Amino acid sequence: NSAKQTWSAQWENLNSTDFSTIITAFDAAGGVDYFNWTPPGSSSSKKFVVLSYSVTPTAGNNYSVSASLEQVFDKT
Repeated sequence: NSAKQTWSAQWENLNSTDFSTIITAFDAAGGVDYFNWTPPGSSSSKKFVVLSYSVTPTAGNNYSVSASLEQVFDKT
């Protein structure tokens, strides 16, 4: 299957620990390494890279994170 899925995903009202976990994972992957994510409506996880993300502070010490994700395939 060569039809890539792209998603705009959002995580809202994250506490500082969850926010840090997501941002650290995104930064470590650097848009090159993939991670497994199960898109809404899918029964299995797929491999995705983060094309970009943005952070919005919300009430208190909470944050929202929006990310653009693109599916990747194994090279054979």
